[in-house]
Amino acid sequence: MNDTNAQLDDMRDEERELTSAEVLRERRNAAIGGKAVDNDIHFSLPLTKAFPVLLVGAVLSYLASSMGSKLGNQMLFYGGRWACSLLFVAAVVVWFVSRSQAKKITAQRNEEKYAVAREIAQAKQEKAQAKAAKKRKRRRK
Repeated sequence: MNDTNAQLDDMRDEERELTSAEVLRERRNAAIGGKAVDNDIHFSLPLTKAFPVLLVGAVLSYLASSMGSKLGNQMLFYGGRWACSLLFVAAVVVWFVSRSQAKKITAQRNEEKYAVAREIAQAKQEKAQAKAAKKRKRRRK
């Protein structure tokens, strides 16, 4: 008897940990699916860290191209233009690849996070069904 009372007290303490607003927020986020990309995850990826370097390289090659046009150096002008174009395209590709990686990682973390919320909601639903079954049994007697 004492074991069951202790278990019930533990269950009540676990229920008190989440407030109704938190439960509603978790359910809403689980239904919506949460954020598509978590910025903390996105900016921690190595490809995202390479993005600014590629942009700076594109700007510097553009400056070199401009300098080549002012000085009349055709090789510097065309080389700078090609380098600028390629670095900019590479930067855009790197950005979208890192964003898709972050999206996958965020989806995995959201799934793990909302699995716990679903388990809690399912446990509460089972408790409510058990209470309703007890009430029906009492009414029959």
